Amino acid sequence: MNHYERRRPRRGVSLAELIAIVTILGILAMLIVPRFSNHASDAKKKGCSAVKGNIEVQCQLWLRQKGTAPQSNLSDIGANTNYFPDGQPNCPVDGTAYTVNTTTLRVNGHTH
Repeated sequence: MNHYERRRPRRGVSLAELIAIVTILGILAMLIVPRFSNHASDAKKKGCSAVKGNIEVQCQLWLRQKGTAPQSNLSDIGANTNYFPDGQPNCPVDGTAYTVNTTTLRVNGHTH
């Protein structure tokens, strides 16, 4: 047997194999990516709900300690680090400021 008849071991992948791999990865990406992108918006909505609950609790504490309801725009309670150590919170969904009904001490709007 001469050196032309010997088969060398094949190295790498063929073009057809590469196309098949890329196609499979593309299909998997089409199935998986939308599931993860929805989780981010759902997490922001749940975060807004949690912040609303925290604001309402802090407003109740303010009322009990100060004897009056906080201002509707939360400027007084938001400036007090005893109630909001990180500053006045904003909505994680759209970045807007929260306002409170001074009678019920419930957050206005933010029904995402």
